[in-house]
Amino acid sequence: MQAIKRGRRQAIKTIGAALAASTLPMPFVNLRAQQQNFSGKTLRLLTWSDDTGAAALRNIAATFTAKTGAKVIADRADGTSGMVAKVKAAGDRPTYDVITLAGVGAAGLGDAGLLLKPDLDKLPNLKEVAPQYRTGANGFGIGYLLWSDGLVYNTSTVKSAPASYEAPWDPKYSGRVFLPPPEWAEAVDLAIIAAKMNGGSQQNIEPGFKKLMQLKEHVMTLGENPNQVADLFRTGSLDIGGIYSPAFFPEQIRKPEYRMAVTYGMKEGFATQLMFKVIPKSHPGDLDLIHAFINHSLDAGVQGRMAADVLNGPVNSKAMIPAESRAFVPSPQQIEEKAVLHDDRALAAVQPAWIKRYTEIFSAWRRCSRAFRGGPGHGPGHGPRAAPALRGRRRRPPLRALRRSCVPGCCSRRSCCFSRCSARRHSSCCAWASARKAANGTASRCTTTPICSTATS
Repeated sequence: MQAIKRGRRQAIKTIGAALAASTLPMPFVNLRAQQQNFSGKTLRLLTWSDDTGAAALRNIAATFTAKTGAKVIADRADGTSGMVAKVKAAGDRPTYDVITLAGVGAAGLGDAGLLLKPDLDKLPNLKEVAPQYRTGANGFGIGYLLWSDGLVYNTSTVKSAPASYEAPWDPKYSGRVFLPPPEWAEAVDLAIIAAKMNGGSQQNIEPGFKKLMQLKEHVMTLGENPNQVADLFRTGSLDIGGIYSPAFFPEQIRKPEYRMAVTYGMKEGFATQLMFKVIPKSHPGDLDLIHAFINHSLDAGVQGRMAADVLNGPVNSKAMIPAESRAFVPSPQQIEEKAVLHDDRALAAVQPAWIKRYTEIFSAWRRCSRAFRGGPGHGPGHGPRAAPALRGRRRRPPLRALRRSCVPGCCSRRSCCFSRCSARRHSSCCAWASARKAANGTASRCTTTPICSTATS
């Protein structure tokens, strides 16, 4: 599941640069189509194969069948890129009636001439959706959820929810901060937030990268592996991080032992991205049925249940979010007051250069986290990016810092975490040996496989 969601986050690189988000005026609504009984008719849906897709089948498809009598047949794909591939492979052959996917996928299919623009007159629930969230992808997409990113923090060490994105820059959190990896849209939005905090803007991004340089010494890891991030919170190794969505760890963040919370209450606002429903140009089903299904997905009750299940923000301003999930999902009021929509069209041209700058700033962490990959059977630290990298340019990193950065359970207290966790382990344990010698005042670098080395200059 995590890999699929990471793929969705990386869609800004993999699906194309022709991106758009447009807003259309609110139409005169026609209730007639919504009152029809569709018993005996079939709608074919393409959605994600992860928990988000399962939630869509449970909260949207099943309730639509109960309400209208229509049968919903679902096909599922591994991420937005997988759905785009399926639709392009089908070509002019009628295969799907409705597709749920991320904005760049919708824009790409629209640019390829494979989508039909929806009839807004047949979507009366749009009247409860703010204009900026109603449509996108050149008018081909209907917004139905908001991917929402906030600050994730440790409830044991951060006693009250941060009120500003300045929190990760606080010296007391040095070495205990995580950030999004450079390929994710969150990294681009973080650069914009940093720029605004430092007197810049989206159009004047340089102050943002200067601000991020100040954060370099504070970072323990880049959160490419959400399960690892959750484990680092559980073991008390992380204090705060972001921008990041709780949708990456919907199970862990609900469990008290992980000591995790998320806030969207920062004075600078919080970043969002629209998720869409689109209609293929070649579709086998009835258009009234298709519009009724999309309209149903915008229902206030459906929106609340979907938001609670997948920890995305609702687009319906009257969404009813179950009480047990309100701590993890931005409320309609927060969305109205503080949500900042990711501007796909404006950012398309600058994202590659920004990603490069971001990567250069945090390259040491990235190189090391790639090197120290866990193998199977090594406890909660196994899998990609199992052990966070050596941090900063410190001449003599203390051994306790390295022990703290290990994922507990991966190694014993006295043994080298990297030699036990790394798929490229070797007996001399380069990273640990280098750190030990550096702590004793002896310059040292890897003498075997050059996975990582302690900074000595």
